[in-house]
Amino acid sequence: MSRKKPINLTLPGPIRRPPSIIIDSIQKNLDTDDHEKKKQEEREQQEERLRSQLTVQSKLGKYGEFNDSMFELDRELGAGNGGSVERVVHKETGTIMARKLIHLDTNEEMFKKILLELNILKDCNHKRVVAFYGSYQYQRSQIRICMEYMDGGSLDKVITRFGKLHESIIGAVAAAVVEGMTYIKKEHDIIHRDIKPSNILCSTQGDIKLCDFGVSGQLVNSIVQSFVGTRSYMSPERIIADHQYGVSSDIWSLGLSLMELGYGTHPFPRLKPDEIEELMRLPEGTPAPQRAVHVDFIDILADRVENDAPKLSSEFFGPDCCEFIDACLRKEPDQRPTLDSLSNFNFVKHYGETITVQTIATYVKKSLNGE
Repeated sequence: MSRKKPINLTLPGPIRRPPSIIIDSIQKNLDTDDHEKKKQEEREQQEERLRSQLTVQSKLGKYGEFNDSMFELDRELGAGNGGSVERVVHKETGTIMARKLIHLDTNEEMFKKILLELNILKDCNHKRVVAFYGSYQYQRSQIRICMEYMDGGSLDKVITRFGKLHESIIGAVAAAVVEGMTYIKKEHDIIHRDIKPSNILCSTQGDIKLCDFGVSGQLVNSIVQSFVGTRSYMSPERIIADHQYGVSSDIWSLGLSLMELGYGTHPFPRLKPDEIEELMRLPEGTPAPQRAVHVDFIDILADRVENDAPKLSSEFFGPDCCEFIDACLRKEPDQRPTLDSLSNFNFVKHYGETITVQTIATYVKKSLNGE
């Protein structure tokens, strides 16, 4: 009987970062044949989940335009300056949803325009995009957006619960986000406009999906103007002149988001070498200490204009990871990789192919269980 040949889930790199117990436990149980079979099974399962979402959307469409009386509130999932998110149940179908409540200071005509623009999201159906069920105006100052419920929550919540993510998981996240960005751009000519960990959701089934992309320019602008947290992920060209942005601006935001996942905390204000060292020494599953800092728009603007682009620490991350993130964070937009070229980076290709959905699911479940 031949010995199993383990699938290589890691790239050569520095040894200062502690190994991942989760990755190691899964790696030793997979050989090359097992892995290829597992990946094919997982692709089929993801396609089946997507077909199920389309069925749900079709059923919901039979009940007409959404309004508050159609839903039963289960619980609040989170709240911030930009609004709040609730878990609700559609009474007639029993569909569990996430309902986002966004407060806007605008007129009735603009509300109608935003709702009309949001309806385009019903045609955005992909395994890397959170399903959109519908939206409606509530009273005079709020839009409520109903979408697929992802039980793992957003990646900013994952690192708050679990701490920094292993480099291989970051690579899998990068591959998923690039796939989602490519779909909405090529199929619907949509630029996300707000890439950040809180807009990357995950589930205990191992899915990673994009949400809250900028089909409605008016809605995005309203949120950006009122929420400095969104501005902290902006590219230099966008924060200097907000109207000047394209896909390259999203690519900057992706790089900064992945850096945050690697450190377990937002890298702005910029981390000092001893702070990075302290973060990297934390055992797997240990959240980063809260940084008692205040960031305002002027601080962000000054950083983007006066300083060199942030760079990932090559002392704790492999060369392929550093190459990808540093390329995304080049200050000049025309020097960043194109959207098409992102998937060709070895970091994205390697972990997109080798990290299984099961591995992502294990990470999400452990973060939820506090293990």
